[in-house]
Amino acid sequence: MKRCILLIVFFLAASVTTVVAQKLVYNEKAPQLQVSEFIVPGQMLNNKSLCIDFLVLDSQGVEEQLERLNDFAERYKGEISFIVVAKDDKEKVQNFFAGKNPAYMVAVDDEGETFEAYDVRYVPMTVLLDKKGIFVWQGRASQLTDDLLNRYR
Repeated sequence: MKRCILLIVFFLAASVTTVVAQKLVYNEKAPQLQVSEFIVPGQMLNNKSLCIDFLVLDSQGVEEQLERLNDFAERYKGEISFIVVAKDDKEKVQNFFAGKNPAYMVAVDDEGETFEAYDVRYVPMTVLLDKKGIFVWQGRASQLTDDLLNRYR
């Protein structure tokens, strides 16, 4: 019986660790972006913070997420770079953004390399890197605030 309970506890602990484990470590250098292509190009600002929004276009609430992100990208233009990284095929991303003129860059990660490097476990997921590329925040774009962004601009 003890052995059975120990096995259950071990598997529960392992599954919880798997769910919350991230390759990102707060206050450490974040992985490089490894995207296939930029669909909406822009200029990555040197020595500026970077806000990366990971998503899959079929996810629920994508339009609202992108609208909120666009508002922030317009307000912090020239101070913080904003990039949406979509894990969809290039054609789907191009069609989705056709006729739109977002204030953020859009990149395709169809091979999932950046998603894997950032150990993205849910979408949409947003991360914030400071001016030195250090990982400082993770959540959703709906949780971004001006106070948070002002702290790292």
